[in-house]
Amino acid sequence: MNDHEYKKRHIEWMENIAIDSWSVKLYRITKQESSRSMKRNDGFTQLLKQNVNQADQEGHSYNVAFVIVHEASEAIFTLINWWVEGNMLITKMYISSFESPEDYEEITNSNRAGACIWELAVISYERNAWVTDVLQHKGAIDHGIKTYLEKQYIDYI
Repeated sequence: MNDHEYKKRHIEWMENIAIDSWSVKLYRITKQESSRSMKRNDGFTQLLKQNVNQADQEGHSYNVAFVIVHEASEAIFTLINWWVEGNMLITKMYISSFESPEDYEEITNSNRAGACIWELAVISYERNAWVTDVLQHKGAIDHGIKTYLEKQYIDYI
């Protein structure tokens, strides 16, 4: 038997949220029909604020991000992604337990960091939307970003 057999998961855009001057697209990935961890809590909001504040200090961003909350088999993985300098994606990765979903441990620079096959589907979709709606957009960048933020990915893959 293959211990790593592929099983489909639900990928769902949940909502767009505002964090300070940022627009954030929020996704979830789960094996379940309903989410076990997507109830936004103060810890989640603080985590987003911490990351967008860091991005603001570093500059070169568009105040646009997408977040993936993945209820994996062993834990909850949260990937916070934002676009910088046109074509670069910055990603910060966190892990938390199902028992304490608001207790985040950053794993960005650990050997546990890396997007899985389901997270890569969201990243690929967001990459293609960013290229089409922002980088190839002929008008004002604000209009392209507005179009980008209106696009949502939902799938069962």
